[in-house]
Amino acid sequence: MAEGPPGCPIVAWEEVGAPQESSSPPEPDEVCVIQPLQADASWLAVYEEEQEMVDFIQAFLKSSEKEETKKVWFLECICTLCRAARHKGLLQGLDVFCHRFELAKSIKLGGDGAGGPKEKPHTCLLHQCLLASSKRGHAGPGCFSLLPDAADLHQLQKCSCARKGLEEDSEAEPFAGQMFLTGGRMLSEDNPDHQEIQREWEAESTSSSSLLHKAITLTTVCKNYFWPSEKTDIVATAIEAMRDSSTYDKQVASSMLNMAMREPASWLTDVPSIVRCIHESMKYTSTASAWKSLCALLILLACEYPKELACSMAINVPPYDSAALAMWEMVFFQNKALNEFLIWLTMIVDSQKGLRRKQISTAVLHACDIQAAVQDCTNSRGLSFRSLPLLQEHLRSPNPGARSLVLMGLMTLSERPEMARKIQVLLPDVVQTLQDANKHIRMKALLVFQSVVGHMERTKASHVALQLSGKLLPLFDDECSQLRELSIRLFKDLIKAVVCCDKRRMKNKVWRGLVPLLFHMSDQTQSVAKVSEEALLAVAEILKWEELKDLIQAQQTWRITECLLVKDRRRVEKYLHQSMPYLKDAQASLREAAIKFIGLAARHSRNQSKEELSEICRALQAMEEDSEASICSLAAQTVLILTSSRARHSLSQSLWVLRCWPC
Repeated sequence: MAEGPPGCPIVAWEEVGAPQESSSPPEPDEVCVIQPLQADASWLAVYEEEQEMVDFIQAFLKSSEKEETKKVWFLECICTLCRAARHKGLLQGLDVFCHRFELAKSIKLGGDGAGGPKEKPHTCLLHQCLLASSKRGHAGPGCFSLLPDAADLHQLQKCSCARKGLEEDSEAEPFAGQMFLTGGRMLSEDNPDHQEIQREWEAESTSSSSLLHKAITLTTVCKNYFWPSEKTDIVATAIEAMRDSSTYDKQVASSMLNMAMREPASWLTDVPSIVRCIHESMKYTSTASAWKSLCALLILLACEYPKELACSMAINVPPYDSAALAMWEMVFFQNKALNEFLIWLTMIVDSQKGLRRKQISTAVLHACDIQAAVQDCTNSRGLSFRSLPLLQEHLRSPNPGARSLVLMGLMTLSERPEMARKIQVLLPDVVQTLQDANKHIRMKALLVFQSVVGHMERTKASHVALQLSGKLLPLFDDECSQLRELSIRLFKDLIKAVVCCDKRRMKNKVWRGLVPLLFHMSDQTQSVAKVSEEALLAVAEILKWEELKDLIQAQQTWRITECLLVKDRRRVEKYLHQSMPYLKDAQASLREAAIKFIGLAARHSRNQSKEELSEICRALQAMEEDSEASICSLAAQTVLILTSSRARHSLSQSLWVLRCWPC
């Protein structure tokens, strides 16, 4: 513990006219000599050593202007004064000096206790406040008792221990760094209680030495010492750590957000700043878990601060980019309990409609119109005369954001069977969006069809299947695995939805899907490979091709290729034409499958010209420069086999001509 004052009688001073009161009770065998307190502080034992510091402290407390630079120097003076008094054994009178000038009140987080306006302290200032509290605690038992709260000091010391443990792990830097840049170093480690508190911190951490436990414990311990803006900075740091480019632990970031979300009134008060941070981070975030955390945070803001969120999104987050659009979709369609937020948003939008200079963009106005139309459909249990033309207009709009919002609304409506059947009138417009350049729009369109077809009567679903199946084939090869999976799954469902009277027409359409489905059985994304196998089996069933069904179920891919080529030799040329683009596919497994298929199909081709074979060989020779060594080797072997087979075939034809030549 801190060393006490020298063994001499305790002297108390009193100010003229003030009630007599000593800083500590006198010992029974000691004599208390009451002396008037002088106007200056020359009576301090440490005064001669640190006169400049003492004079500045007094001048600062008397001054009405409290500039931040002076506040920092004031706190540094307290640190220097207490340190010198302790190290040089000049503690006499220091406790009374602290009490007389109310240094505890002046120090407490901001140095503004002497009448200055309440304001957010600078990082350096807050650092010095906490350090000053620590140094006063070192000055002796009398000074320690003058601290704002002994329990508070204990918690601050725990923060210091926590900080030290966290700084040893670089992955904690965005969290610990943010906290302690705003909170300062908390306390000096030469505090006599530091070792005891360090042991306590370590004991609390033994149950889980993970970074997650330390970071959350640190934030919980220190949360009462952060200003609201500093808490916002910590929340923003956790949000930014969700980005794909961040090297920090996403679980820690998510847990930090969860902790803040449990106390929104304390941590989430600066809604505009948090909303801007969510928007910026969502641009660079793709993982499902991170999106889930950000979505939950946005929905909580809509529930807790509906007015503030409505204003912030309407003014600062117009749906111009995919991240902003996703945020609008979340608050519009992914939660049905945000009525108060929608009411405030409607009021804000309505207040702008009559103004010449609007604060909110046209995109926001259109977004609100779309949401209102979808809500109108929900309330009226059908497409009203007002909502139908508006939804059609925005589906045909050149603005991708408007198209995306309408499709999201239709996805929401189609979850209800009665609504899914009533929005069929919009399906021709939805079909057009399957060719959209935006993958998210194409994905939403597929989900709308999947939901609507699932709720349709069988005859109507069969009719849609005939119209839609051919338009899905280009999506089988999309670079987005989710789009590949969704389109192939919908293709399978459409085949199964066809009624008997439409099966003949459907058979003519599904032939074109055989080769793409065969290749995607080798897709590197397992879910795509599995649904491709299921779709190919559905094709075999509608074609009544039992041998193909057996081979698919046995997963004999090589024999499936043979079966396709032998079953209908008239289609071999078409199969070859379909397979050539796969030689340039991004997936090595599909390039390999294409080489094998082309090699086998070229040998089965009956009417293949020399020029056509040369073209195939040139395409395969280009594959000898592939990045995958196995593909280079396979391509070279295939070219060799094809050229050798052609030479033997030419020799056989020559010998046949010679045999037939008349003698």
